[in-house]
Amino acid sequence: MAIFLALVGAFFFGILSVLTRRALRTAPDAVAGAFVTDIVAFGASAAVAAITGSGLGSLSWHTMWPFLLAGFFVPGISQILFVYAIKLSGPSRTSTAVGAAPLLSAFIAIVVLGEPFRAWLILGTVCVVAGVVSLAWDKRRPENFRPLGLVLAGICAVLFGARDNIVRWAQQDAQIPPLVAATILLGAASVTAFVYLLIVRRRALPALVRRSAVPFVIPGLAIGFAYDALTEAFSRAKVTIVAPLNATSALWGVLAAIVVMRQAENIGRRLIIAAGLIVAGAIVVGATR
Repeated sequence: MAIFLALVGAFFFGILSVLTRRALRTAPDAVAGAFVTDIVAFGASAAVAAITGSGLGSLSWHTMWPFLLAGFFVPGISQILFVYAIKLSGPSRTSTAVGAAPLLSAFIAIVVLGEPFRAWLILGTVCVVAGVVSLAWDKRRPENFRPLGLVLAGICAVLFGARDNIVRWAQQDAQIPPLVAATILLGAASVTAFVYLLIVRRRALPALVRRSAVPFVIPGLAIGFAYDALTEAFSRAKVTIVAPLNATSALWGVLAAIVVMRQAENIGRRLIIAAGLIVAGAIVVGATR
């Protein structure tokens, strides 16, 4: 079940990049888009928790603060950076760069959570690094491509790695059901995005949110379902099992971009190779845990 849930989460995370790019065509403000995405995801996660009869468990500051902290960074800050990355570098390249997150998750889990080290981690590392290098050397770029987007995607990968370990660590002792934990994460993210939007877009805030409300509903539903699946998976298995499987989101992102916007993304062989290497490296890391 953990494997299935990790792959479901990967699918929704993968198509999220393409859905976000399409939404940005209608509502180009990345900050407002991130806020609407988070608030819709929060509502979707809360609805799923209610429909499935998931109880609240032992809710208290002691059990909630790790999830609130994780939600502040991911998807709170990371979603803003993620939308900017897609806007600057396109969905396929952003998804591929973010695909390196499981490697970071594994290293953090080994160092912080004491999960076992395996020699195959070296091979996985080589594959991921080769994929990143291939992506960096890719000469085929979409129109208006900005390298800064890949830098932001790299920061997101680091934040995702930290998120995986915080959520896994918190769920080991917490008496909070996974779906409720996902809702808390997304609630914290919504508050973070709103505060940031209030600071940087105060005067135009109502207009921007209204403009983004409809286009970003579908991306919001995607990330809501993705986090529900991910937290359920982490409640059943270790970071070094779930995170690498979740890395297949990079392939889903590239495949979705090929189907929906191949010409606009200018997808070539090197990008596909990069995505394949990164996913292969992540799976090697997970397969040996």
